[in-house]
Amino acid sequence: MEIGEVFAKATLSLLKKTKISSRKIYAIGSHGQTICHLGREGTLQIGESSVIAERTSITTVADFRPADIASGGLGAPLIPYFHSILFQQTGKSRAVHNIGGISNLTFLPKGSKFKGVFGFDTGPGNMLMDAAVVHFTKGKKHFDDQGKIAAKGFVSLMLLKELMSHSFIAHQPPKTAGREEFGHHLLEKILKRSQKMGLRFEDILATLTAFTAQSIAENYRRFVFPKEVPEEIIFWRWWES
Repeated sequence: MEIGEVFAKATLSLLKKTKISSRKIYAIGSHGQTICHLGREGTLQIGESSVIAERTSITTVADFRPADIASGGLGAPLIPYFHSILFQQTGKSRAVHNIGGISNLTFLPKGSKFKGVFGFDTGPGNMLMDAAVVHFTKGKKHFDDQGKIAAKGFVSLMLLKELMSHSFIAHQPPKTAGREEFGHHLLEKILKRSQKMGLRFEDILATLTAFTAQSIAENYRRFVFPKEVPEEIIFWRWWES
């Protein structure tokens, strides 16, 4: 309920700042904040949509993940539909890659809208990197701005090899991941292992960055390229704290 109030307040603030009347807004799509995501086993997002609708007087659509699971999906990634509308071209095959907390891709074959489109999570995005930054800076920083910290370190090939052996990386799509696979419990194991290996903070961050990059590449190699090599790959990233 409290998160719903915060989302509603943010919406009203944005409308006021942009001088747009709420009557001109067709609907609010509120994904919420994911607290737990276990694919078909269950999913939980907070940010009560009824609060948002009541405070803003705007129709609010929510429960995207449960709706996807109910229709036979895994509840994530949810963005392939949006990618299809925004990026699919009739004469060019594309992949759109989103590096959020979890990394996911959408493959868009050339041709008609939606036909042959598929998407899945590839593994960690910025989740492990950000958690490491928070841990080592004791909360003073929440992410590695422009990769400056990682750039000072060296990638541990031994640790990277161990990380790449994570069962999710080689798991056949469709697949979805969350903090349950790449959250704090995994970071704790990595920190213990890194301590035994004598790695510095910068080395750990460089290795986690390499893990994200290599797990992305491995998923393309295993699950996309055998079907079709996209003519173009579009990458984007957002910060998640």
